[in-house]
Amino acid sequence: MIVGYSGSLNNDIKERATIFNTRVTPSTDPDNQNIPLDSTYVSDRSSRHLTLPLRHNVGITLARNNRWLIGADFKYADWSRFQTRAGENELRKNYGVAIGGQITPDVTSLKYLNQVDYRVGFRYNKTQYFLSDQNINDMAVTVGVGLPLARNQFSGAFSKINFSAEFGQMGKISNSLLRERYINFNIGFTLNDRWFRKPPLD
Repeated sequence: MIVGYSGSLNNDIKERATIFNTRVTPSTDPDNQNIPLDSTYVSDRSSRHLTLPLRHNVGITLARNNRWLIGADFKYADWSRFQTRAGENELRKNYGVAIGGQITPDVTSLKYLNQVDYRVGFRYNKTQYFLSDQNINDMAVTVGVGLPLARNQFSGAFSKINFSAEFGQMGKISNSLLRERYINFNIGFTLNDRWFRKPPLD
């Protein structure tokens, strides 16, 4: 079993907003469809100091004999103390949970499909956004595989190509809000090798 924690301290940043209203004229140039003429309004808001919240992330992983792996992650951040300007939506506490698992049928098998890592996961995130008296939530299901490459016959090291797809939804359509459904595809590489290996003496 592996347990881990990560976090970030409260960070102070300085913010200043400038608003421009600009008159434009249409153009037939596809790279510059609107040509600015002049600025009709410029507003410089006073600068302010913002404090980003303290964040906590906790994870736990259980694994056995390169056959299966189960993991869970939890995160929390209190955005309710984040300073907002008049007219801006207030932020809320943000927390999320993600769970997932991986199974490898038999890493010693001669059949390639038995050496593949099969993965599935789910995550739920209650975001810090609160609009029209509604919490904005983000959730997704992920599936993926890890395809092993040929072992290095000299070092015995192995590498993998990882493919995954995420099917998610954020928000809702009630109270005149918007709902976003999305699909993300990811590819990654796990590269392993052995260095500084002493050659055997004859």
